[in-house]
Amino acid sequence: MQEGDTLSGFESKIFRKDGDIIWIAENCRAVRDAEGKLLYYEGTVEDITERKHSEEQIRRATGELARSREETRAKNLIMEENLRTAREIQLTMLPQQYPVFPKNAAPEQSAFQFTHRYQPAETVSGDFFSLSALSDTEASVFICDVAGHGVRAALVTAMIRALAEELKPFAREPGNFMRKLNSDLCNILKSTGSPMLTTAFYLVANSQTGVLRYANAGHPKPLILRRAEDKIQTLANIGGHGQPALGLFDDPPYETSETRIAPGDLIMLFTDGLYEVQGENEELYTQQRLLVDVQAQVGKPTGQMFDDLLEAVRSFSTSHEFEDDVCLVGMEYSGKPAMKS
Repeated sequence: MQEGDTLSGFESKIFRKDGDIIWIAENCRAVRDAEGKLLYYEGTVEDITERKHSEEQIRRATGELARSREETRAKNLIMEENLRTAREIQLTMLPQQYPVFPKNAAPEQSAFQFTHRYQPAETVSGDFFSLSALSDTEASVFICDVAGHGVRAALVTAMIRALAEELKPFAREPGNFMRKLNSDLCNILKSTGSPMLTTAFYLVANSQTGVLRYANAGHPKPLILRRAEDKIQTLANIGGHGQPALGLFDDPPYETSETRIAPGDLIMLFTDGLYEVQGENEELYTQQRLLVDVQAQVGKPTGQMFDDLLEAVRSFSTSHEFEDDVCLVGMEYSGKPAMKS
């Protein structure tokens, strides 16, 4: 060692006879006289066993964390792929083409014209709707909203779709249809021990008579846009009282209500995600505000009206996005169709 040279931080192991290992750190320097003659070496030895154990634990924990992160990333990729697949399946459950009335009519000449907008808040949605031709003159529209959104709500919508498909014998009587659907859903949800609130609305319209019959299970009241009169009405229950959502009670008395529609009328059905939006200063986008915005758009073609309405609600929202699933369905009555002899 040259004058002033030091040896510090040199680490080594000591293997004890009992099998233990001790780690030490050595520090050493040369001490010389005025002429530079080496007098002696001085140094210290520090037991760093605990520190080395701690460092080894940190290394192991870091390695395990890295492995865990990689496993989590791989699982997330699989989950994302599964959710994308679930979204594609759910979208195929929605109407891929609109029915026409009568069935041999050109779409633009159908007695009922349909439009919809469907926007999940997450990859999958708790909103669902269906359109059916019960005959050449009768159309049915079903819309529902399972509380919450995401995978759990989407699974319940899949169950409701399957149940509704089995209820075609009840399809012409909205009240009976809703009672039977509620009974079947309650029986399924009882076994889970976890009720899921589901609002729903079901209507049957006759193109020959203009009679519209419907039942409401706790769902937001649809609107009738009487375009010829430049007027908007809500589809309230015949008794004026609300009826409970599906899946809560065994046998609620869902009633069939009735009204008439005229050529040019548009029935607008929607889920509450359309208007349950918060704006600046915690102001809420209310149903009354929705009526005002719909009135402002009433003269537009249905598709453009829906797009402009959605944009108006987004502009109101502080996040400029919808926090809940949104489903909009429009059924426009063009008038009594010509029936082939």
